Amino acid sequence: MILLLTSYAFAVEPLQPDWPLPVEDDHPRSLLLVDQLELRVPGLPGSAATDIEGWYGGDRDRFRLRAEGALDLADGRGDAELGLAYSRLVGPWIELQVGAGAEAQNESGAGWESRLEVGLEYVVPYDIDLELFLRVSHRGRVSTRVTAIKELRFSQRLILQGRVEATAAAQASVDLDSPAGLEAAVAGLRLRYEARRELAPYLGVQWTGGLAPPSSTGFQSAAQVVGGLRIWR
Repeated sequence: MILLLTSYAFAVEPLQPDWPLPVEDDHPRSLLLVDQLELRVPGLPGSAATDIEGWYGGDRDRFRLRAEGALDLADGRGDAELGLAYSRLVGPWIELQVGAGAEAQNESGAGWESRLEVGLEYVVPYDIDLELFLRVSHRGRVSTRVTAIKELRFSQRLILQGRVEATAAAQASVDLDSPAGLEAAVAGLRLRYEARRELAPYLGVQWTGGLAPPSSTGFQSAAQVVGGLRIWR
């Protein structure tokens, strides 16, 4: 029956070569996601932190923006990162990204570092979003960053996000007072409630650790309670 109806439709009004596609899906789109906009305690008055990403483009080619930072509200010390990249879909679930970034801090030292970055972002089995980046600074310092994100839905509105991130470097950085080896490791759980898809308050816990900067010694770690908003448009 379907075959007969299709043949009849073509016979009545055949396709024209200049007809548009039924669904226009090749125009550029954009997304801006503030994944973290939060306050972290203990410590009074605590620290503020944010993690932002965005993109503009089509299904295969995009320009990407990444920005993140943290600020101690007591003494005004903190750090920030910014990155811009071109992204190309190279497989059904894999994006290749090439770009540049910069990091600045005024914590134990004060300085900045610019770098070239190349990486992969892809979805592995069990719906885990995995990011792998190799970075080379303007002084030739080589570092890597690995991020894994997994979300569990308890309902259409209640979602638990688990996030693990690790950064390591082959050489110490004089500009950022960062050590060689494991610079930082972060593991966190955030439970959010999507009052609207575009606006979700959340609460969670986070553990951070890493080698102390060259100006200090030993391994440092801390646990925090976090709360904030997740926003996208």
